Amino acid sequence: MSTDEKNIVDTNGRLRWFVGVPIITNILIWSDMLFFSAILWLLVVSGILTIQVVLTRTLAGVLPAATGFATLLSACFLLLFICGALVIYRNRYIVLYSLDKNCVSCENMLKLGGPISESFHIRPFSVKAYYSARKSITKQICWADVSNIKILERLKIIALQGGGQRKHVLMRIYCPNDTIYERVFEAAKYAVAKSHTINGSVGRIEYE
Repeated sequence: MSTDEKNIVDTNGRLRWFVGVPIITNILIWSDMLFFSAILWLLVVSGILTIQVVLTRTLAGVLPAATGFATLLSACFLLLFICGALVIYRNRYIVLYSLDKNCVSCENMLKLGGPISESFHIRPFSVKAYYSARKSITKQICWADVSNIKILERLKIIALQGGGQRKHVLMRIYCPNDTIYERVFEAAKYAVAKSHTINGSVGRIEYE
Protein backbone atom coordinates (compact mmCIF):
# COMPACT_ATOMS: atom_id res chain seq x y z
CA MET A 1 0.00 0.00 0.00
CA SER A 2 1.34 3.43 -0.95
CA THR A 3 1.88 6.26 1.50
CA ASP A 4 -1.02 8.19 -0.07
CA GLU A 5 -3.39 5.27 0.45
CA LYS A 6 -2.44 4.99 4.12
CA ASN A 7 -3.60 8.56 4.74
CA ILE A 8 -7.27 7.76 4.01
CA VAL A 9 -9.47 5.25 5.83
CA ASP A 10 -12.48 3.68 4.14
CA THR A 11 -14.81 2.08 6.71
CA ASN A 12 -18.33 0.99 5.76
CA GLY A 13 -18.49 3.52 2.95
CA ARG A 14 -17.10 6.39 5.07
CA LEU A 15 -13.89 8.14 4.02
CA ARG A 16 -11.79 9.73 6.77
CA TRP A 17 -8.46 11.54 6.50
CA PHE A 18 -6.29 14.11 8.26
CA VAL A 19 -4.76 17.04 6.43
CA GLY A 20 -2.61 20.01 7.35
CA VAL A 21 -3.87 23.36 6.06
CA PRO A 22 -1.55 26.39 5.70
CA ILE A 23 -2.91 29.76 6.84
CA ILE A 24 -0.82 32.78 5.83
CA THR A 25 0.38 31.06 2.67
CA ASN A 26 -3.17 29.99 1.76
CA ILE A 27 -4.59 32.22 -0.99
CA LEU A 28 -8.17 31.21 -0.18
CA ILE A 29 -7.86 32.25 3.45
CA TRP A 30 -6.23 35.50 2.35
CA SER A 31 -9.13 36.22 0.00
CA ASP A 32 -11.52 35.74 2.94
CA MET A 33 -9.50 38.00 5.22
CA LEU A 34 -9.21 40.75 2.60
CA PHE A 35 -12.96 40.56 2.07
CA PHE A 36 -13.59 40.90 5.82
CA SER A 37 -11.14 43.82 6.08
CA ALA A 38 -12.93 45.57 3.20
CA ILE A 39 -16.28 45.09 4.96
CA LEU A 40 -14.73 46.48 8.15
CA TRP A 41 -13.42 49.49 6.22
CA LEU A 42 -16.83 50.23 4.72
CA LEU A 43 -18.63 49.84 8.06
CA VAL A 44 -16.21 52.18 9.84
CA VAL A 45 -16.35 54.86 7.15
CA SER A 46 -20.14 54.73 6.82
CA GLY A 47 -20.51 54.74 10.61
CA ILE A 48 -18.31 57.80 11.06
CA LEU A 49 -20.03 59.68 8.23
CA THR A 50 -23.47 58.84 9.62
CA ILE A 51 -22.55 60.06 13.11
CA GLN A 52 -21.06 63.23 11.64
CA VAL A 53 -24.20 64.01 9.65
CA VAL A 54 -26.46 63.36 12.65
CA LEU A 55 -24.39 65.54 14.98
CA THR A 56 -23.28 68.40 12.72
CA ARG A 57 -25.47 68.16 9.60
CA THR A 58 -22.34 68.40 7.45
CA LEU A 59 -19.54 66.22 6.07
CA ALA A 60 -17.02 69.02 5.76
CA GLY A 61 -13.50 67.79 6.40
CA VAL A 62 -14.53 64.44 7.88
CA LEU A 63 -14.08 62.14 4.88
CA PRO A 64 -10.23 62.05 4.86
CA ALA A 65 -10.17 61.40 8.62
CA ALA A 66 -12.82 58.68 8.31
CA THR A 67 -11.02 56.85 5.50
CA GLY A 68 -7.68 57.17 7.27
CA PHE A 69 -9.06 55.76 10.51
CA ALA A 70 -10.83 52.93 8.67
CA THR A 71 -7.63 52.07 6.80
CA LEU A 72 -5.71 51.96 10.07
CA LEU A 73 -8.27 49.63 11.67
CA SER A 74 -8.29 47.34 8.63
CA ALA A 75 -4.49 47.19 8.65
CA CYS A 76 -4.50 46.36 12.39
CA PHE A 77 -7.07 43.62 11.72
CA LEU A 78 -4.83 42.01 9.09
CA LEU A 79 -1.76 42.41 11.32
CA LEU A 80 -3.53 40.65 14.20
CA PHE A 81 -4.50 37.86 11.81
CA ILE A 82 -0.88 37.41 10.71
CA CYS A 83 0.44 37.48 14.29
CA GLY A 84 -2.17 35.01 15.50
CA ALA A 85 -1.53 32.65 12.58
CA LEU A 86 2.23 32.70 13.22
CA VAL A 87 2.39 32.73 17.02
CA ILE A 88 -0.61 30.57 17.96
CA TYR A 89 -1.11 28.34 14.91
CA ARG A 90 2.42 28.35 13.50
CA ASN A 91 0.92 28.92 10.05
CA ARG A 92 -1.09 25.69 9.97
CA TYR A 93 -3.99 23.86 11.49
CA ILE A 94 -5.15 20.25 11.26
CA VAL A 95 -8.45 19.09 9.77
CA LEU A 96 -10.11 15.70 10.15
CA TYR A 97 -12.60 15.10 7.33
CA SER A 98 -15.28 12.44 7.37
CA LEU A 99 -17.39 11.75 4.29
CA ASP A 100 -20.26 9.30 3.74
CA LYS A 101 -23.33 8.99 1.51
CA ASN A 102 -25.38 11.46 3.57
CA CYS A 103 -23.02 14.21 4.64
CA VAL A 104 -19.47 15.47 5.04
CA SER A 105 -18.00 16.84 8.25
CA CYS A 106 -14.76 18.53 9.17
CA GLU A 107 -13.10 19.07 12.53
CA ASN A 108 -10.59 21.95 12.61
CA MET A 109 -7.93 21.53 15.29
CA LEU A 110 -5.13 23.66 16.67
CA LYS A 111 -1.98 21.54 16.75
CA LEU A 112 0.49 22.19 19.53
CA GLY A 113 4.10 21.28 18.78
CA GLY A 114 5.10 19.25 15.76
CA PRO A 115 7.93 19.68 13.25
CA ILE A 116 8.74 23.22 12.15
CA SER A 117 8.63 22.08 8.51
CA GLU A 118 4.82 22.01 8.76
CA SER A 119 4.87 25.82 8.91
CA PHE A 120 6.31 26.24 5.40
CA HIS A 121 3.64 24.75 3.14
CA ILE A 122 1.67 26.52 0.42
CA ARG A 123 -0.75 23.70 -0.37
CA PRO A 124 -2.56 21.19 1.87
CA PHE A 125 -0.15 18.55 3.18
CA SER A 126 -0.26 15.08 4.71
CA VAL A 127 -0.12 14.71 8.49
CA LYS A 128 -0.39 11.86 10.96
CA ALA A 129 -3.59 11.30 12.93
CA TYR A 130 -4.05 14.03 15.53
CA TYR A 131 -6.85 14.68 18.02
CA SER A 132 -7.44 17.77 20.17
CA ALA A 133 -11.00 17.80 21.52
CA ARG A 134 -10.42 20.90 23.66
CA LYS A 135 -9.32 23.04 20.75
CA SER A 136 -11.50 21.95 17.83
CA ILE A 137 -14.41 23.25 15.76
CA THR A 138 -16.70 20.76 14.03
CA LYS A 139 -18.91 21.50 11.02
CA GLN A 140 -21.23 19.19 9.10
CA ILE A 141 -22.87 19.66 5.69
CA CYS A 142 -25.54 17.42 4.17
CA TRP A 143 -25.21 16.63 0.47
CA ALA A 144 -28.80 17.77 -0.08
CA ASP A 145 -27.70 21.32 0.81
CA VAL A 146 -24.91 21.34 -1.80
CA SER A 147 -25.97 22.83 -5.14
CA ASN A 148 -22.54 23.11 -6.80
CA ILE A 149 -19.08 21.60 -6.52
CA LYS A 150 -16.22 23.91 -7.44
CA ILE A 151 -12.90 22.24 -8.19
CA LEU A 152 -9.54 23.92 -7.66
CA GLU A 153 -7.52 21.09 -9.15
CA ARG A 154 -4.14 22.81 -8.96
CA LEU A 155 -4.50 23.25 -5.19
CA LYS A 156 -6.33 19.95 -4.63
CA ILE A 157 -9.27 21.75 -3.04
CA ILE A 158 -12.97 20.95 -3.46
CA ALA A 159 -15.40 23.74 -2.55
CA LEU A 160 -18.99 22.78 -1.72
CA GLN A 161 -21.37 25.63 -2.57
CA GLY A 162 -24.91 26.34 -1.47
CA GLY A 163 -27.80 27.66 -3.53
CA GLY A 164 -28.64 31.20 -4.57
CA GLN A 165 -27.02 33.54 -7.05
CA ARG A 166 -23.90 34.12 -4.91
CA LYS A 167 -23.20 30.39 -4.54
CA HIS A 168 -21.75 30.84 -1.07
CA VAL A 169 -19.15 28.33 0.06
CA LEU A 170 -20.51 25.86 2.61
CA MET A 171 -17.23 24.01 3.11
CA ARG A 172 -13.79 23.68 1.57
CA ILE A 173 -12.39 20.18 1.40
CA TYR A 174 -8.58 20.17 1.45
CA CYS A 175 -6.84 17.11 0.00
CA PRO A 176 -3.14 16.48 0.70
CA ASN A 177 -2.40 14.40 -2.40
CA ASP A 178 -3.74 13.15 -5.73
CA THR A 179 -4.97 9.82 -4.37
CA ILE A 180 -7.21 11.37 -1.73
CA TYR A 181 -8.29 14.16 -4.07
CA GLU A 182 -9.46 11.75 -6.75
CA ARG A 183 -11.31 9.48 -4.32
CA VAL A 184 -13.01 12.37 -2.53
CA PHE A 185 -13.97 14.09 -5.78
CA GLU A 186 -15.59 10.95 -7.13
CA ALA A 187 -17.39 10.31 -3.83
CA ALA A 188 -18.62 13.91 -3.58
CA LYS A 189 -19.72 13.99 -7.22
CA TYR A 190 -21.70 10.77 -6.76
CA ALA A 191 -23.25 11.87 -3.45
CA VAL A 192 -24.38 15.25 -4.79
CA ALA A 193 -25.75 13.72 -8.00
CA LYS A 194 -27.68 11.10 -6.04
CA SER A 195 -29.03 13.64 -3.57
CA HIS A 196 -30.24 15.97 -6.31
CA THR A 197 -31.78 13.11 -8.28
CA ILE A 198 -33.88 12.27 -5.22
CA ASN A 199 -35.09 15.83 -4.56
CA GLY A 200 -35.50 16.70 -8.25
CA SER A 201 -32.92 19.50 -8.47
CA VAL A 202 -29.71 19.71 -10.46
CA GLY A 203 -26.19 19.88 -9.07
CA ARG A 204 -23.30 21.44 -11.02
CA ILE A 205 -19.55 20.95 -11.11
CA GLU A 206 -17.30 23.92 -11.88
CA TYR A 207 -13.57 23.74 -12.60
CA GLU A 208 -11.03 26.47 -11.94
